[in-house]
Amino acid sequence: MPERFTNRPVLITGSVGGLGQAMAHAFANEGARVVVTGRKEEQGRKLAGYIGNGAIFVRLDVANEASWSNAVQTVEDQLGPIFVLVNNAAYLAVGGVEQVPLDEWRKVIDTNLTGAFLGIRAAAPSMRKNGGGSIVNISSIAGLHGTPGLAAYGASKWGIRSLTRTAAYELARDKIRVNSVHPGIIDTPLAYDPKTGAELVPTGDFAIPRMASVDEIMNYVLFVASEDASFSTGSEFVADGGFALGPILATQAAIPHLPAGGRVISIGSAGAERIVGTPGTVYYMTKSALQSFTRGLAQELGPKDITANLVQPGSTDTDMNPADGESADYQRSLSPLGRFGTPADIAAAVTFLASPAAKHITGSIITVDGGLLA
Repeated sequence: MPERFTNRPVLITGSVGGLGQAMAHAFANEGARVVVTGRKEEQGRKLAGYIGNGAIFVRLDVANEASWSNAVQTVEDQLGPIFVLVNNAAYLAVGGVEQVPLDEWRKVIDTNLTGAFLGIRAAAPSMRKNGGGSIVNISSIAGLHGTPGLAAYGASKWGIRSLTRTAAYELARDKIRVNSVHPGIIDTPLAYDPKTGAELVPTGDFAIPRMASVDEIMNYVLFVASEDASFSTGSEFVADGGFALGPILATQAAIPHLPAGGRVISIGSAGAERIVGTPGTVYYMTKSALQSFTRGLAQELGPKDITANLVQPGSTDTDMNPADGESADYQRSLSPLGRFGTPADIAAAVTFLASPAAKHITGSIITVDGGLLA
């Protein structure tokens, strides 16, 4: 097993929940010094002891700025500067705009959005001591679409989307990447009505007709946090099983020679998001069309256990667009990371999507552009 985080401190909020525990174990298995956090001290210490590999528990109230300062100082004293921060703590309140109680609204915003904001603000100075780091904010497809009946939760996750892009811009030149992961419906307690136990969002009619397992989302988070995604910042990594494609009304004939478990991966361009009147406009129009094509294909092939995804590179050092070309300095100036991508950056994203770890990702667009679209 590769060890992408050997001896690197990784702080995870919401550590004792289903996804938090899975990430804590996975990071430790790849050599990380995991920092388990939360307010449930007995559970947290037990988890840290079970993980081993130098894992520690630090008490943390994510909505309290002083608690964050104390937590970061404790980590630095015991393990050194933070290398990865995963803002995973979450609280769910069921209710639409007119139904959700104000105290519940505030608790959701304080936990989900303010907690991530305070985490980034506290961890960034620590990461600078390392010469950089990676911040992964766990958002949701509720941060990409309207969420009737989940007004507070949806608002908090939309806020994380903006916070991620803003922080990516501000921290890129410090070599701190900030990205968000947007899971669909994960098989955790948050997927069920806390009062009735019913599924909040039935998944049977969607492209991959089931919930994601925590391991599937965990694998995505580790990829985004690692140097395998070193040219992605301000990006939104969607892992929703094609949920955003909508219900399948009709499935056309699938590509006949692809077996179950097959993968379709197309290469687009980040420039497709910013089509302008340049000599490259026709090129970018074709790449823009790939977005619709990929999503439609994912919808058609999902029931056959075949995924379809799109990788959108930004300025990449290739024969077609060399890093020492005439417009190279201008292209670098557009990227918060201030550099060209490499073919290896793109290959890492493609390789991940082709792997078993990405089996619940379909209809998604992975942008590898150095923060150009942040």
